[in-house]
Amino acid sequence: MRSPTFGSAPVPRALAALSVVLVAGCGGTPEPSAPQEPTGSGLAIADTHVHAIERAGPSGGIVLATHDGLWTVDGDQLSQVGPQIDLMGFAVLNESTYLASGHPGAGVDLAEPVGLIETTDAGQTWSALSREGESDFHLLDVNDTVTVGFDGTLRSSTDGQTWQDGATPEDLIDVALRPAGAELLVSTASGVQRSPDGGNRWEPVPSAPPLVLLDWADQDTVVGISDTGAVHVSTDGGATWQESEQLDSAIQAMSTQRTPEGDIELLIAGENDVQAVMID
Repeated sequence: MRSPTFGSAPVPRALAALSVVLVAGCGGTPEPSAPQEPTGSGLAIADTHVHAIERAGPSGGIVLATHDGLWTVDGDQLSQVGPQIDLMGFAVLNESTYLASGHPGAGVDLAEPVGLIETTDAGQTWSALSREGESDFHLLDVNDTVTVGFDGTLRSSTDGQTWQDGATPEDLIDVALRPAGAELLVSTASGVQRSPDGGNRWEPVPSAPPLVLLDWADQDTVVGISDTGAVHVSTDGGATWQESEQLDSAIQAMSTQRTPEGDIELLIAGENDVQAVMID
């Protein structure tokens, strides 16, 4: 995801401002390494770039897909999981199965770029599914029936193996796939657009504010963040929107979900920390 710089209002009602910046960091990017067990310590958020932040399943922990591989957040600690792969696009299917794309580190036996890769053991090991040496999906989203990726062209796949090229909107910024079905919302430089069929046909969403990042919290609820840090929420699939909160600092990545209690949780990876925020 892109890394827009936002405004300077207070962060709202953070449930957990996780002090991952306190982890022992290094002065530069660490050398790529072979697959490894979680270490319990490592680089700080400020020493890497976070491409995606997700929960590992509805009640799982927070995982970060970064330039320096996959990391889990446990209290105030970051632990590296698996091989050092520059994970660009990243999506969670369930507690242990994730999809990703990007570039292999030294000693990692994957193509360059890796194409679409999968882990079924929560990031300990990865295997190639398709488009090895062809695609570096900077944007990736998945539900139970379809995977959507953007590597310069918007593509969709129902089996992770064969891909259909869609009609790619100009100046695409972010992609959000509805939890069920093939409907897509995307943010672009000219506004939010909607596709009912996985990216073949597009129409503008004139009611949507200008958004940079966006994600579905559930089948009807969409959360978006503008380039000024304003959080906007739609509870009717993007038809109408309400401004909810104002964030500060530079947001590297976000995701959202409904909690088991029915609240909307917004996960934010900032320049120096990770926050789980409950939004109105």
